[in-house]
Amino acid sequence: MQLGDTWGADSANYDAALAAALDSASPGFVSATQEARFPGESALDAALRVAPQLFMADNQRRLLNIQLDRASKGLPPLDSSNYGLGVNVGLAPDTQKLIMYGVGALALVLILPRMMRR
Repeated sequence: MQLGDTWGADSANYDAALAAALDSASPGFVSATQEARFPGESALDAALRVAPQLFMADNQRRLLNIQLDRASKGLPPLDSSNYGLGVNVGLAPDTQKLIMYGVGALALVLILPRMMRR
């Protein structure tokens, strides 16, 4: 099933215009989406599934080009962590502390009454 199969007789023109607009905004998006489609998956579902990875890769490519341009001019690299472009994996140290305190308090609540009975 293609993107405009249920949109009526003029859907082919609409699909072509939509594909052209998407490709002009993000070159290669439509072809990458079509390549990543699973059998029976709509183009919209494939686009929603693929878009975050494609846009992140595009942003990283742009940042790399900026960094290379700055390096060729003798400028220091940009600190991209200030712009939220990186991917944080794991828990923040404060969150880890909060979890450890919670586990410790839960252990005391469960173990202390048993120790008091003896």
